[in-house]
Amino acid sequence: MPRFTGVDFYEIDSLLQEDEIQIRGHVRDWVEERYLPLIEDAYEKAYFPTDVIPELAEMGLLGASLPEKYGCAGVSGTRACARSHRCRALSSCTRSTRTAPRSSA
Repeated sequence: MPRFTGVDFYEIDSLLQEDEIQIRGHVRDWVEERYLPLIEDAYEKAYFPTDVIPELAEMGLLGASLPEKYGCAGVSGTRACARSHRCRALSSCTRSTRTAPRSSA
């Protein structure tokens, strides 16, 4: 079955640059292939899958819009949103982990 990619009612894709679309696609693939298979077990056993944190960091999803001098990606707000758009499928505690560096800066 082909993957459902959503409906772009506001034609947001037309506003994105090619690299922003590629980043979003890469994160989407990671969420579907790596993270979603962990969700049910983590939920049922009430644990946080900490082994994915280094992977989130490697993809530049932790504090993406913070400056590189702090070890973050230092990307624009648009690029940070493109990176995190698909992460909305993640559990609430993973979203909190992903955004925590920004709130503590």
